[in-house]
Amino acid sequence: MGSLAHVKLASLATSLKAKRLMTLSLGATRVVISSHPETAREILFGSSFSDRPIKESARLLMFERAIGFAPSGTYWKKLRRIAAFNMFSPRRILGLESLRRRVADEMVVRVWKEMEEIGVVEVRGILQEGSFSNILESVFGSINNFNCLSLRGSEELGSMVKEGYELIAKFNLEDYFPFKFLDFYGVKRKCHKLSTKVTSVVGQMVEERKRAQELLIGENDFLSTLLSLPKEERLGDSDMVAILW
Repeated sequence: MGSLAHVKLASLATSLKAKRLMTLSLGATRVVISSHPETAREILFGSSFSDRPIKESARLLMFERAIGFAPSGTYWKKLRRIAAFNMFSPRRILGLESLRRRVADEMVVRVWKEMEEIGVVEVRGILQEGSFSNILESVFGSINNFNCLSLRGSEELGSMVKEGYELIAKFNLEDYFPFKFLDFYGVKRKCHKLSTKVTSVVGQMVEERKRAQELLIGENDFLSTLLSLPKEERLGDSDMVAILW
């Protein structure tokens, strides 16, 4: 397929006159492809494809307990409701405006500094760091406050997130063939190691925030929000770690 798989698949669908729907198999996994906007919309908005096979790496990294990968059902609806009201509501987004302004100002300063010192700016890296800072502080709070997130902790989380994305994207034969007893590319071993580290680091941050909760009343980060949910809405510690991660 190469790096432009979508272009190759669209060309294949056109040549076979199968733009609305086309199916092929990747090992034991059946793949349904649409190169037509109407059919694609039906797939994306309908309930028939609400559950899709989860990659082994995503399962091992606890992503199946988070909103992006969790199977459709009561638990997913609960996560969606929590996210809609406590993470993406207009009031909450407005409340984080000062954070976004500060991150944007820091990015501008970085651009000027690189132009003065090097004469060339790698915009991609600056955007990635800015985006990560915004997400990190939205979720865990500012490292400048009395908080569970230290500068070292933020750097450690950053490296773990980067490694997690690399493992999710890595090709793994087990996603297409039932070879559970073999780990051809070391993906499972690396995922186990990373998930253990994530559980330790993020779990410790949750415990520290619980102990400091009374000192942080009024904080606007997502972790504080999760810990202040009503009893009937509250999540278990393992689910909370997966969602924050």
